[in-house]
Amino acid sequence: MAHETTAYLMGVAAASLGATKLGYIGAFETATFFNDVNGMLLGARSGNPDATGQYVNVQTYYDPQKAAVAADALLSEGVEFLYGVMDEPTFLQKAEEAGVWTGYWNLDYREAAPTKYVNNFDLSAFGPFYTEQLQALVDGTWAASPTPVLLDCPLGEWGDEVPQEVKDAVAEAAAALESGDLFVYQGPLTDNAGNEVLAEGETIDRQGAYEVDFAVEGVTGA
Repeated sequence: MAHETTAYLMGVAAASLGATKLGYIGAFETATFFNDVNGMLLGARSGNPDATGQYVNVQTYYDPQKAAVAADALLSEGVEFLYGVMDEPTFLQKAEEAGVWTGYWNLDYREAAPTKYVNNFDLSAFGPFYTEQLQALVDGTWAASPTPVLLDCPLGEWGDEVPQEVKDAVAEAAAALESGDLFVYQGPLTDNAGNEVLAEGETIDRQGAYEVDFAVEGVTGA
């Protein structure tokens, strides 16, 4: 799936809500992970150049105990926005208790953080895709794509307490990304080891983002 643009918009929202330090609870160091942490930080820095990102990867998508420990660790470090790809709401509940803005990845889970829920990634396009692929398999017409199939996963519905000015800032960024006036990855850009990964004027497109294997400058974690 194409995570990087949605993560970028979540980062724009986080910065518009006043967050400088973003926290992320991840699973494994795949391209999806890098596009999440990079996208969110780059989006946040479009409104707050001082923004930073800190992550904890727990090597699973479902473990409430590990998610709780990771959330506590990040919240104790003072993160002001907490996002994660866990398949359960522990980190949302932790953020709500701490009064920290938060967001989910594949469902609208606002009931877990009723006053601090920002948004989520909307995976509604996946159902029809899976149906289409399975039908092709049944019909004997299925063939592997020569390139990764990247489905859209736009932002879903806004949380009840998100101010209108935040929604407006995200809508403006979304329009620029859609028109091609803005890219999530555009040079000059360095990774968090100080290496230049994009020179001035260079960009990474949607397919190229799927192969990203670096964290941008400003991202730290374990």
